[in-house]
Amino acid sequence: MPAARFELFLRGSDGVEWRLIGANHRELARGARGYADVEECAAVVSGVKRVARDARAQLQRDPEGRWRWQLLDAGEPVAHGGRGYLRRLECESALAAFRTSAPDAPAAAGVRVLPGAVRVPGARRPSHDTLPGDVRAARARG
Repeated sequence: MPAARFELFLRGSDGVEWRLIGANHRELARGARGYADVEECAAVVSGVKRVARDARAQLQRDPEGRWRWQLLDAGEPVAHGGRGYLRRLECESALAAFRTSAPDAPAAAGVRVLPGAVRVPGARRPSHDTLPGDVRAARARG
């Protein structure tokens, strides 16, 4: 069983979002924004998997003084850590875990609807035939 997996989900009115869940079921990272539909979100996940190891990352303190990381692709944020850290070293370690887990992580089948989610146009539970290639392959593996 893979150590991490990508999960697509609906939350609020932000559209379809993604997150990377670790083997311990904790969030390692999430997308920088929501997307209009499942296909667009899945395409972004594929791009994140391609650039995860080498893309530029920023580490900075948030207003509460916790360290946070974000991954940039062509200067634009595409991912950020699942939480803030008290120590910079912990944040760097979390970024390293993302960089090693993301490239090989499969996508979970379907789209989770989180509490309070609002249905958005195009954000539907995809059938097997409408899943993008990497999602379809992960679903076929079970």
